[in-house]
Amino acid sequence: MRKTTIASNIKPISNIIAITGPTACGKTALVQKIARKEDIIINADSRQLYKHLNIGVAKPSTPEQIAYPYRLIDHQPLHKPFTAYDFLEHVKTTVLEQQHNPHSSRIFIVGGTLFYFSALENGLIDLKVDDSLSEQLNREYMSYGLPKLRAELKERDLDHFNQIDKNNPRRIIRALALLRTHQQPLKTLQRKRLPFPYRLHKIILIPPKQTLWKTIETRAENMFINDRLIHEVKQILKQGISKSVLLKHKTIGYLEITEYLNGFYSRETALAKIIKRTKLLAKHQITWLKKQQHAHFIFLGAPTDFITPHHTANTPHHTSTGHPPTTCHFSSTKQKSPRHATNKKSQQKRSATSTSLIENWSLTPDNIVMNNNKVYFAKTSDQCRAIAVKLCEECSHYPHSQV
Repeated sequence: MRKTTIASNIKPISNIIAITGPTACGKTALVQKIARKEDIIINADSRQLYKHLNIGVAKPSTPEQIAYPYRLIDHQPLHKPFTAYDFLEHVKTTVLEQQHNPHSSRIFIVGGTLFYFSALENGLIDLKVDDSLSEQLNREYMSYGLPKLRAELKERDLDHFNQIDKNNPRRIIRALALLRTHQQPLKTLQRKRLPFPYRLHKIILIPPKQTLWKTIETRAENMFINDRLIHEVKQILKQGISKSVLLKHKTIGYLEITEYLNGFYSRETALAKIIKRTKLLAKHQITWLKKQQHAHFIFLGAPTDFITPHHTANTPHHTSTGHPPTTCHFSSTKQKSPRHATNKKSQQKRSATSTSLIENWSLTPDNIVMNNNKVYFAKTSDQCRAIAVKLCEECSHYPHSQV
């Protein structure tokens, strides 16, 4: 892999700090507590970057946007797409600007759009397609149906065909548009991507499940106080933005309110659907986060809030002092079953263990440290802030770039 070189007269950037976690876990509140005036906060929420979307996406308020150095907030009109590649290019541009900055500023990348963070770590290429080809494929779909398009994709790019949702016309058309534009299979194109040339210091916030569920429910209910979210959607429509544009984005909250205004279901059903979709999003985010390596996980609570009974025996004693806790390492007490065990009792035991872990996000501190991560506990927001401040200070001790 090619190593990115930096001119000797340009200041290396080491303070690039990612703060992420499931939706509604307190990422915005944390970065506003630790950011300084000279720092930069790059929004990594794919919905907060759009204009007009405010209440439903929990966008920082106007006074907060003035008080803190945000980038990519209210950045894009709703009708214009903004891709992960666009995000990656914006971050690179910001880093280059800061290399010439005489002040010791830090760059915080904060949000829950995990594909953005994946692009930063693993790289991305600009897979643009010829618009005329997309239009042609749409006409072919209307004339000949999906089977013909599926057959072409299977013949020309079997790997991509095996991975894609074969019943989703939009994905099939997109895949064929890429293929016809670049005349190469997707796997070949992906080999050309280059990773982000700087080390990304990751801080991941993990709240207890029941706490997060309650926060999600309360946030959604607050959006409906005095019909605030309903009024916002009506205002968006009054400004000439069509319902089809809102429906195309499929943004949680705006999709449900648009359907409510179309008469498809009641106000109460809209609220219930918003809560359900938000919880499902949080679960998907947790699934991705538990695979992370070389990250700092801050568990927002005491060890007993996250560790199931069969783990508790080996849990180190947690002090109740106000000082930031030290890194805690855990050894799992799960018993491994024989490789080929098929008896009913062992299957039941494995099933019970699996259920217990699912209830705790499948994300207990002991399985997190197995991926070369570090784990911290913060019972209060002040403790969380103290830990984050300490981690930000430690960033300067790491090399600024990666091979």
